[in-house]
Order: sequence, then C-alpha cells, then structure tokens
Amino acid sequence: MTVTRHAKAAAQELADQRRSALKTEYRRKLLRLQTAFEPPLSSKELADGLGIESRDLGRFLSESPRLRHARPDTLERALIDAVLDGDLLIAAQQAVAGSERSVLICDERDVKLLSTSYRVRNLGGGEVPERQSSQPEDWDDDALWDLFHDEAGPADKEPSKKGPTAKPATSTPVQQAEPASSADLPLAEPPKQRALIGRQVSAVGLGAMRLSTSTGDGRPDEQDAKKILHRALELGVGLIDTADSYALDDTELGHNERLIAEVLRESDHAENVVVATKAGLKRPGGKWLPNGRPEHLRARCEASLGNLGVEAIDLFQLHVIDPKVPAADSVGELARLRDEGKIRHVGLCNVNVEQLEAAMEIVPVASVQNAAGLFDKAALERGLAAFCGQSGIAFIAHSPIGGHRGVGKADRDAALKKVARRHGVSPRQVALAWLLHMSPSLLAIPGATSVASVEASRQALDLRLDEQDLALLDGGKRAWAKEARRKIWAAHPAAVDGTAVGEKQADGAPGPAAEPAAEGEVVLFVGPPAAGKTSRVQPYLDRGYQRLNRDELGGKLSGLVVKMRQAIEGGARSFVLDNTYATRETRRPVLELAREHGLPVRCVWIDTPVAESLYNACLRMLDRRQKILSPAEILQLSKDDPNMLPPAAIFHYFRSFEPPDPEEGFADIERVAFERQIPADHDVKALLLDYDGTLRRSTGPAPFPLDPDHVEILPGRRQVLDRYVADGWKLLGVSNQSAIGKRQMTHEAVQACFERTNELLGHDIPVVYSPHPTHRAGVWDRKPMPGLGVQLIERYRLDRRQCLMVGDLDTDRLFAEHCGFEYRDQGDFFGA
Repeated sequence: MTVTRHAKAAAQELADQRRSALKTEYRRKLLRLQTAFEPPLSSKELADGLGIESRDLGRFLSESPRLRHARPDTLERALIDAVLDGDLLIAAQQAVAGSERSVLICDERDVKLLSTSYRVRNLGGGEVPERQSSQPEDWDDDALWDLFHDEAGPADKEPSKKGPTAKPATSTPVQQAEPASSADLPLAEPPKQRALIGRQVSAVGLGAMRLSTSTGDGRPDEQDAKKILHRALELGVGLIDTADSYALDDTELGHNERLIAEVLRESDHAENVVVATKAGLKRPGGKWLPNGRPEHLRARCEASLGNLGVEAIDLFQLHVIDPKVPAADSVGELARLRDEGKIRHVGLCNVNVEQLEAAMEIVPVASVQNAAGLFDKAALERGLAAFCGQSGIAFIAHSPIGGHRGVGKADRDAALKKVARRHGVSPRQVALAWLLHMSPSLLAIPGATSVASVEASRQALDLRLDEQDLALLDGGKRAWAKEARRKIWAAHPAAVDGTAVGEKQADGAPGPAAEPAAEGEVVLFVGPPAAGKTSRVQPYLDRGYQRLNRDELGGKLSGLVVKMRQAIEGGARSFVLDNTYATRETRRPVLELAREHGLPVRCVWIDTPVAESLYNACLRMLDRRQKILSPAEILQLSKDDPNMLPPAAIFHYFRSFEPPDPEEGFADIERVAFERQIPADHDVKALLLDYDGTLRRSTGPAPFPLDPDHVEILPGRRQVLDRYVADGWKLLGVSNQSAIGKRQMTHEAVQACFERTNELLGHDIPVVYSPHPTHRAGVWDRKPMPGLGVQLIERYRLDRRQCLMVGDLDTDRLFAEHCGFEYRDQGDFFGA
C-alpha cells in the first residue's frame, strides 16, 4: 500500500491533535489528583506517589508549546485513571511545616496497614475501608516498612512476627510479685548513660593512668597505648580520666595528657568526649607526694592546658587534700582558675563528706572521684555516694575492681564466679556491673593495658543483674551492700552537673520530680520521638515510680496498660509512662485505668518543635552509632534499639498529634518548652554551601557534572568566598548526589568533581554528601533532613547560630531550618 505525501501530512496532523488532546486530558487529571487534599499536593509529593520523576511530572503539567506532547505513558495513564475511577485509592499524610508528605497509591487491602496520620481518598466516590490500627507508634511494624521502603518490600524478606525486640528485663519493677519499695529501686535498669558536667556520657569510662605509669609488667609502648585509647573511643567511651602526674617520674610530667591529646586529634570518634585531668601530686623519683599549694596547682593547670591543647579544661580535679596546706587554699585556687575561664568545672578526689561540704561552700563541685567497688566499700557504705547523689554531684569510681593489684580478688571470689558462669561473662565484668547497679549517677573508670580489657569493660555495661544475682553478691561479708544501695537510690535525685533538681535546664535535662503522692499517681509524658523525655524520667525512678516504656518492654501501648493493671493489683501505686502518646485515643486507656483505681494522672507535655526533634534524633544517632544511618541500617537496628528511627516516625507524630486537654481527665498538664543549649566549645562560624546550582553548573549532558571537565563555576563565586574566608568564616560543602544511588556515577567520580570545583574556586572546602536517591520514607543524610548538618556541627564544633547556608532549592532552605542555620538563596547571596 502506498500513502501519498498529502495523506501522510493529514495523518501527522491528526496524530498531533490526538497527542495534544491526550496531553490536555491528563494535565487536567493530574491537577485533580493534586487538589484531592488540602493543602494541595506539591508536584514533588504527587510525583513520588505515582512513582515518577518530579521533572517528568513538571513536563506533563507544563503548558509550554515546546512540551505540548509531553504526557504520561500507557502504564502511568492506567494508574491515574484507576485512582480517579476509584479502583485504587490515594493516601497522603497530614501536612507538617518543613516536611514533604508521603503519598501512596494503594489497594483497599493496604488501607488496614496505614496509621491515622494518613488521609485516604476514594476519588471514584466509593467507601474507604476501616483501619485496624490507630496507634501512632506503629512506624516500626514490618508491614509499614514494606509500604514505605522500596528496598525491602514483601518480595525481599519475610515479615517478622515478633515486633520490636524488648531489651532484657529480668527484674524490672512491673515483673516483681511484691509491691515496689525503696529496697527494690536498684532493680530498675541502671541507665547506660550518666550525666557529667551537663553532658550524657557512658557509665563506663576509662582510667588512663596505667598507660603512663610503671606497673609490674611495665607500661605499654606508645603505639599499643594509642591503640587502647582509639578502641575506647570507637566503643563510645565518653570520659577519659588522666592527671599531670601520670608519668614514670617528675622528668616526664604530662606524659598521659599528651598521649590522650594526640589520639583525640587523630580519632574520628572524639566528639563530646570529656577529658578529666587532675593536679595536686608530685612525682620526685617516681614517688607519689601531695602538693596542694595554690602556686603549684596554677602552674600544673597551665601545663595541662598545653599538654591537652585546649583553651579550657572541661573538668579539673584536686587529686588529693594536702595535709600540709589548708584545703580552703587549694580549693580556692581552683575557684579562681574557674573564674578566669581556664577550667570549666571543678572536681575533688579522695575526699570524705566533711571535706566535700567544706569545698562546696567555696566553689560548685561537679564531681567526686574516690575508690569504690566490691572490695572498697567506704565511699558506698559511709554515705559519700549517697551524699553526691543528693547534692547533684557525679560520683566517679576509680579502681572499681580493686585496681591492678586487686584484679585477682575478683577472679577468686566465689559469688562473682557463680554469677559470671550464669551470664557467660568474666567475674571482673560482674564486679563492674554490680557497681553500676549501686547508683544511677555513678561512673566507673576501670583502667586498661590492653584492647581486650577495654572491650571487656564496655561489655559489662550491657550486663543486667537480677534480684537473684544481687542477693548472691550481697551475701556474707558484703551484707552491707543491700542497705547501702537502698540509701543511695533513695537519696534525693539531682542533676549531676552541679544544678539542683527543680532548676530549669535545657536540652531535656531532668526537671523537678515530686515525692509519690500518698495515694499514688500516674505521670504521663507526651512528646515526639527524640524530645528528651527519657532524661526527665530518671528523677521519678529515683523516687520509686515504676516505669512503663514500650522501647524497654516491647509490644504495643495496649500491652503497657495490661502491665500497669497487673502492677496495681500487686500493690504498686505510682507510675511514669514516657511514650509519645500523640493522640487522645492512645492516652484514653491509661486515663480510664487510673480513674478506675482512683489514681490522678499528671501530664508532662514536652513541647519540642519538629526541627529540634529531627536534630535530636541525628545527634542521638551520632552519639550511639558514631554515624548517620542509612534506611537499611535503621530498619535492621531498630529491632534491638527502637530509638534508631526514620524521619518518617517524627513527621508521623506531628501529623497525628492532638494536644493534651484537661477534658481528657488530667489532674494537671505541665507544658515544658524545649530550649537548646549550645556547648561552650561550639564557637566556630561557618558558611555552608550547596554545590550544584549554587557554586557550579554542568557543561555536560546532565544537569550535574558527570566528569571534572564538565565543571563550570558560576560567576562571582570565588570573589565572594574570598571575602568570607578573610572575615574568619569556615567554608563547608553539603550536597545531595543521588546519581550515585541511581548508579549514574561512582563515589570516586563525585569526589573528582568536588576536587575540580574546589580547585576552580581556589578554596579547599570539605564536602559531605548523600549518595541516596529520593526516598519516600526519607533518609537522615539527604537534604532537607539535617543529618549532614548535625555531623558537621559536631565535627567542627560549629555554633549553629552563627552559621549561614546558601542554596538554590527548597530542600536547601528546609535543611537550614532543620539545622538551625540562617538561609540565603544563592541569587541573593552572590548577586547573580
């Protein structure tokens, strides 16, 4: 068959008309989908929901003559038609300022898995199926992960039937048959983190003395000592204890301090580590002799500043009271050094209660360091540890297993060996765990001369002793321990940075906790994930309240109500519940059960903005895992650590949130505003820069450079950056590089393009970037999430109030908002 030229032209015109008509039809249908929710879906949100690229959706919606034929393909048109006809449903999360909504195209069978944060529409006019769950915490169910997570859907793995894994809790208060009493308090799980100078650090630190002083086997060589310190930092040790006198003799004073400083400079895990040093001993010929003269303490402080390479020492301790010098003279000199800004906090070592009280009249005391352990009972039995807890002073236990001379005692102790066999650990680890159970504010600093010793001490932090273990360890010659433990835990709770309980503190620090009411009460915490609720709970636990927390006990919120009923029937009357409790429905069963038993319910509402919650979650991730986790890592780790959560969990809370109301039946509602405290050493101002579209453009086929030869610097960039560097600003780069996740580029190619960009700019700018493609559930280290920003703040000790972010997209603006940075559009900033 032959088609004439005129016939072909007519057919082409008809085809163009039909394509144009199809374009118009589906542009109208897409606009209908966008306006199915209020506020209307953004192009990005709808594109994600339909599973297409945002730029393609823009082409479909464009009325530009050049794009008159751009339209969805056959499968995409079928999907759009199915939603508009009601054969499929569309769901979108409630809008929260500063975040993108997740949009889902789903079948009616999927609706039962969706939480109440989703609004579901049947655009064909049919009914929307009922949902099975209304709990806002269900983000960690495998079924929901399958909906959100493209990388691990039902075809990739078998859903777990167990739900979140509960932490070992063989002796939590709600599992005891008898009503809780002050003697039962230590059976509450001792916190793994303890407060020290306003920070939360691991309860097990490192005493570094033996890395520099002579022992029976001689001290480790420098390389071995550095390996031990590096391993301690990798394991999350947050306190390293040293002294100017930790050396072989007075010819090498400061040896230990210099060793630690060198490792901290080399390590990638040195953020937020507290280095506590001491002065007050001299080492003539290797002897240990007191010297508490003010001029000696000042000189040694100056030397320690140089050895540690810092402008101010975090915690400076008086090593010992010199019997030849009035204690007030020694402590007074430390007070003067503190007033001059050379030290931030004052600590005392090897003192009794009377000496501590006298020192507290001169200067705020942040910590006391004494020997304490199974084989050194004085500080525990005679009231020093209890007095520290009551006074808000951290108690640091040195020689917790008897020192290097007493280690053999632990290995020979029958009770320690029996408990060790039961748990499959060493007697030394049991001795350390026993000590951590003695006080919620005690930090232990075991020494180490090998990497294995550091690792063993860290493992003791995870060992939880139950009632049977403690009864065995407290028997015989240690019968004093049970009563000492009771007194220590019953002491008045206080923040262990020198601030008395009841004073308002920032960053979720514990506030006041009243004694349990005579008839009991329920304290219900309401607040988003990563709001700082846990740190506020400890004072209640110290007073005898029973804690009901889903992260610890596992299961659903409804299961906590069952446990609470069982505990009430067993005689318990005071409870603290610190879950998120975002909605009236989740709070209702607790209020009803309390009302049934005549217990008033007091609500503590932690009012934390969404940006600060996101920031806190990233900060906690860095603290616990030393990096920002990927979605796959979060999915895996969240089964054992529910606090490792995706951004979707926090946005989920805010979309579901219903403020607590007296009409629900609360006896009182306390609203606590969040206030972030910038660490004193975070004083660097920085200019953070997006790269593609802000600093450079591509001369190649893609919108971003695929090769260093494709990099072209935008006009005026170098000159502006020169001025900022001259004014003392640090330059840092933050970039999304989704081409890696899409396998369009390798990490090496991306790095090469950054290096070429920096070369053309004339500045060596450190750049952090996310390799992940756009993801529905969101990833922490991809803008607009704050992961990369928090990483930079902690790494370079930035003062976020003095930082400026420059970019060209909404994701850059939201990133700055989530990090607490000021934001400027690149056009305004560079004058382009």
